[in-house]
Amino acid sequence: MTNTRIVKKEENNENDHEHENEHEHEHENEHENENEDEDYPFLSNQIILRNHLLSKWTMIKPFCIQMYQVSNIYILWFLLHFFSAHLYTRYCVPSDLNGFFLAPFYIASPHCKALRWINHKGGDTIDSMWIVLGTWLCSKCIFK
Repeated sequence: MTNTRIVKKEENNENDHEHENEHEHEHENEHENENEDEDYPFLSNQIILRNHLLSKWTMIKPFCIQMYQVSNIYILWFLLHFFSAHLYTRYCVPSDLNGFFLAPFYIASPHCKALRWINHKGGDTIDSMWIVLGTWLCSKCIFK
């Protein structure tokens, strides 16, 4: 019987010691958390800023999607205009003396006509793009 009492007493002492260690560890964690808040006050500012930006993004996101959808056709026309102008000068109007004499024949060829059409229509489309963009921006400013 005495042996079992001693074993139980030892177990109780171990449990009490573990329990005390847990409490000490919890108190250390509380002090660490307090020190973290004092050491890094900018973290709360970053969280506030992040939440603010996320709320703004939810307002801006539909506008960005709409602008992307509308601008695709204009980006395509801009690229077509740019490359057709460079291809036309390279293949339809060569810059040497030989190109000077052959230009009347090149200009009448189908690929040069197509490049000239793309260049002309691309320029018209880019002009109308600026008119549409300016009108839209003015309407946003006036009807705000």
